[in-house]
Amino acid sequence: MHYWFGIALGGVAIAGSVVALVLLVLAVSNAGVTSIAGAVVLLLSVGMYAFGILSGVEAFRCAPTWHRPARVFWFAQVPMLLSPFASWALYCGPAIWIYVHQSSSRFGLGATVSFGAGQELLLFGGPQYLVVGVNIVALVVAVVLHRIANKPNPGGSPSAS
Repeated sequence: MHYWFGIALGGVAIAGSVVALVLLVLAVSNAGVTSIAGAVVLLLSVGMYAFGILSGVEAFRCAPTWHRPARVFWFAQVPMLLSPFASWALYCGPAIWIYVHQSSSRFGLGATVSFGAGQELLLFGGPQYLVVGVNIVALVVAVVLHRIANKPNPGGSPSAS
């Protein structure tokens, strides 16, 4: 099971990260980077998706410790926070977002289903409302990866994590 799970996660991480990097290049070539904060956000985004490709290659190869980078990459996709001060949301592959949103006049619950690659990484200048949520797909994958990493070996000690 771990073999096919690694192959599937590796393929999703590689494909989604490559698509995201292509979209970032297109966005920057059209709009440019006009501030230091924009450059920082761009570098963080490129770094995250480059790490996604690395984790995907390790998972696809079924390297002995492939679950280490994959676990980090999928845990990074779990939270969603959109606020006026800072925003973070990242997905690569399937995503089912369950969230709570609050604006000056409304409070509510919501859900969004996505497939592809996307991100929301802002420092100051985000939306004038608050959204807090969780990517259920990423949470399930990250928990499964954590369980794989901490599964005892026949010798009794946990596998390398």
